[in-house]
Amino acid sequence: MLLTCSLDADEVTAALPTMTKKPQKSSMDRWTLDELIAVSTHMGWLPTRRNPKGRKRIGDVVGFVQEMRNLLHAGRHLRRYPRRRLGGVAARDVSEIFSASLYWLEHKVISDLRRDMDKAEAEGKPR
Repeated sequence: MLLTCSLDADEVTAALPTMTKKPQKSSMDRWTLDELIAVSTHMGWLPTRRNPKGRKRIGDVVGFVQEMRNLLHAGRHLRRYPRRRLGGVAARDVSEIFSASLYWLEHKVISDLRRDMDKAEAEGKPR
């Protein structure tokens, strides 16, 4: 998300005033994951499914990936869940789940992009 924001920095900067919840810091490289998700959602880069029974899209699962990331970052986990402690075994399990989630998310992004590009090509739109 940070890379996409950087590549489209002018568009992002122009869109920031229209956001209801703006990033706290002005420098993109200092934005939190929450802020990157909010900007990416606002920019339309994290599409969600249109129908509740439809295929999940990246916007439908980004919160799950964030939760998994929080388990890997002990400070985040402790701030969010101060009374829950994780042992070594749980931390390793979470690490494996996080790796699998990232792999699945990467696969999902690539397949969604391919599908959208194929659809655009079939409709005669430029890539």
